[in-house]
Amino acid sequence: KQRINIILDMLKTSSTDLAADDLDKLMKELKDLADGSEVTSIGTFAFSSTTDLIRVTLPASLTTLGDRAFAGCVNLEEILVESGNTAFASENGILYNADKTTVLVVPQSLIEVALADICTTIATYAFDSMPKLIALNTNKVQTIKQNAFYNCSNLMSLTFGRELTTIEDDAFKSCTKVMSVVVEGIINKGQRSAVPSIGLSMGPSSWEGKLNVYVPQSDLN
Repeated sequence: KQRINIILDMLKTSSTDLAADDLDKLMKELKDLADGSEVTSIGTFAFSSTTDLIRVTLPASLTTLGDRAFAGCVNLEEILVESGNTAFASENGILYNADKTTVLVVPQSLIEVALADICTTIATYAFDSMPKLIALNTNKVQTIKQNAFYNCSNLMSLTFGRELTTIEDDAFKSCTKVMSVVVEGIINKGQRSAVPSIGLSMGPSSWEGKLNVYVPQSDLN
């Protein structure tokens, strides 16, 4: 266990200075060490800024994943989950809870994102510092958690469907380029209802006087 912690520290602090062969050796040793025991938890910032990390497979034994475990992994393309895991699931390389109703981690290098059809919640830091993400269109999401789109520096527009009910505080914190949020309207059991509940500080102060939020006029009457 001590050696595992040493390797994790090396990956976090030196990954950009390691030769490709050395990085591969460390990752292989980490896997071999982990194979001798069941990994049940990955802590907060565990693989933070491991810039050469491209693909991650979470073991079947894993039950807990800390916030921002893969923050700063700018080349991460996909997160996979071993068969038999009861806490997590993966679709198109994106990490969800077991029933795919909540998206947990979207790999930072993705340019286009298509969420699972049954996904209703975007978790805290799910879209964490994704420099290549420019736009997102999703229809089934109901809740966007605090800091869900933290520091998506080039994100410019978002479109949400009729199901959206809640946008929490700082959901788009440090997303300084967002110019429009389109909400297609909310229908609840066939009845017209109000626009989504929006946190007091939904985005950065730079949005003031610039951001347009669009909803159908019928939902404002």
